[in-house]
Amino acid sequence: MPKPMPGIVGPDGEPMYALSGEHIGAEHLNAATSWTRRAHAALTLEHAASGAHNRGYHAVGAVRLRLPTWYGTNPTDGRIYEGRLFEHDHATFAGALFRIMRGGIGQATITLGVALPSLDYFVRVMNGPQPFGYQVTGGSPAVGTRHFRFVRLSTRDFRIELHGSPATGAAENRDPVPVCLEIYTAKR
Repeated sequence: MPKPMPGIVGPDGEPMYALSGEHIGAEHLNAATSWTRRAHAALTLEHAASGAHNRGYHAVGAVRLRLPTWYGTNPTDGRIYEGRLFEHDHATFAGALFRIMRGGIGQATITLGVALPSLDYFVRVMNGPQPFGYQVTGGSPAVGTRHFRFVRLSTRDFRIELHGSPATGAAENRDPVPVCLEIYTAKR
């Protein structure tokens, strides 16, 4: 397992901090230069000249969308705002690069227009967990937290599930907020 790189440390081995408006000394600059050299060495070993990761996973796409709602008698569908997958762009792709379908309460299936190379992928939700407002039984407003879970279905489909506290409010997605999803695949 790789060892984490320490932050900027001084000659005594203690972390060094500079507050806004403070003058920094040569020891700060030397420590920052040393950290930059170590970071550059790590990035050089981690990435090929093309920018792809030499090991592990690398990002192949991203999509910004609004998940559907399941609240009341008139639930809404999801909406895709923008996205990229490999070299394809959502706005110019012939067909649907991303489609979103409402499933059971708190579940939405995203279908990709281009199949991923293998089932060895994952999706990371960027702006989660999210706060959401709800009414407590008695009338006072409160704030809950909505979390997202990714479930792999196939090389073209995955499911995003909404969980949180309180569970019903999180799953109903009463006040939908745009969500950014990053898609990572293993090195081909």
